[in-house]
Amino acid sequence: MKRTLSFVIVLMLIFGFVGGCAEPTYVVAHGQDVPQNQLDDGRGYVTDYSVQLEGTKSSSENLEQEISKAYNNGHYLDVIRMYEAALSEPSLFITETMQDQYYDSFTKYVDTALEKAQIVLGEEHNYDEAIAILESYMRKAAGINEIMSSLNEAKNDYIMMKYESLIEETFLSEQYLQVIRLYEEALDNYVTISENMDLLYEESLSNYMLEVSHKAAVAFGDDKDYNAAVQPIREALAEVKDIDRLVYYFENLLAEYVSYTPIPLTSLQYTQKATHIELPDQYTDVNILKDVNGVLYSRDSVIYRTYSEINSKQEPYIQYNLNYAYSTLFGTVYRPYDSLSCSISWDDSPGKVLIYGDDQLIFESPGITTDTYDTYSFALDVSGVRNLKIVMKNVWFKSVSTALGFREYHPKACLGNLMLQK
Repeated sequence: MKRTLSFVIVLMLIFGFVGGCAEPTYVVAHGQDVPQNQLDDGRGYVTDYSVQLEGTKSSSENLEQEISKAYNNGHYLDVIRMYEAALSEPSLFITETMQDQYYDSFTKYVDTALEKAQIVLGEEHNYDEAIAILESYMRKAAGINEIMSSLNEAKNDYIMMKYESLIEETFLSEQYLQVIRLYEEALDNYVTISENMDLLYEESLSNYMLEVSHKAAVAFGDDKDYNAAVQPIREALAEVKDIDRLVYYFENLLAEYVSYTPIPLTSLQYTQKATHIELPDQYTDVNILKDVNGVLYSRDSVIYRTYSEINSKQEPYIQYNLNYAYSTLFGTVYRPYDSLSCSISWDDSPGKVLIYGDDQLIFESPGITTDTYDTYSFALDVSGVRNLKIVMKNVWFKSVSTALGFREYHPKACLGNLMLQK
């Protein structure tokens, strides 16, 4: 009798029933001390395992029945947690069946989660819903490392398949920039990258570069429209400023087109110039730099004619060596605003501009008279020209009342907007 009483007292001490107080007993569950009666059963509520054990502590057979019942009903987390709670009770004998069902419950729980995720995934590939199912099962199994590891691996596989599917669909619709964005997003989220994703990413990079290059080439066209050509390149650079490979490619492509930016003809050093051909400087009268309609031309793009009595028989020309490096010469022939002060007609000797490429006449302007208010713009093909020669004919003059009877000579025609393009 005394021995039996001692055994009961030991059980009461184990389960916390001393002096009528029900203190929670603790078990070691996956590295943490957790009150037995506060273990999550994985279905959103708490199962009082200490009560279950109270009903089975005197009989391993009863405990085995409870575990088997939970196992057969698919309550695998209950099996795991009842078994682990029982491990803390030395009086209970763990049977082989209990042990088998315990270890099998890990696999069963994971398989159940995977099966439900696969059903939700279906033929429509509802990856987000499948991932949500796995996350739900993971929350219920929080703290059980073996289960968490397996489900997390499956979740990562679904995330990879989701990105791979999106990348494939986007690639087939030829949205190459979006493919690149999805791939970069996957990397940022530490998604496992498949070989197929790598392949589609590389192809998308190449195709996007070709796509932008083609847009630039079409915009550039036969007219060598630099401003139109660089527009799609600059737009692409703004889109991919965080992707080094594309930035490097587009910056180099932009540099190629920048080299086609027209430059002033007068930025080149002339090889020959008559004394009565002038290039404007800071002292040049602004009325020579604008036309009779008041349009002002850039100082560094103008050439005009003056007069020198000493060299009056010398041909009024200026010559540049293009050395076959340019394709087009742009310019505008205009009557200068300065000529509005001329009080006589010069219809019988109009101003005129002639341009030669290697001694071949390639442009002759209309005659500029006192009735001229139009301007004449041109774009000349100089792709095969080494030496460019510009001849400017005729000036008008007005007398200045001085003791020497001095005359002022003024151009009848000027050249403005003189630009060269590669």
